Amino acid sequence: MTVGITAIIHLTGKGSAEKIAAACETGAIVVTNTKVARPNCTLFDATRLKDLGAVALYRDAESLHMISARSVAGRRLWNSQ
Repeated sequence: MTVGITAIIHLTGKGSAEKIAAACETGAIVVTNTKVARPNCTLFDATRLKDLGAVALYRDAESLHMISARSVAGRRLWNSQ
């Protein structure tokens, strides 16, 4: 999948942790259910998605933008655990 010219790579399951570094080298946005300690790219792992909630990515003429459910709704009793 791509957003504008930026690739989005979804990695899950056994061996996904080893593939993250290679995916990051391409400049892709990586989405994974694995926890990653030090990503060297734009990464949405289990920890980050727990903090952000759902995420929308879109590109305009100038750059790529991100909007998270947390930034729109704020902290609520049901999402602040």
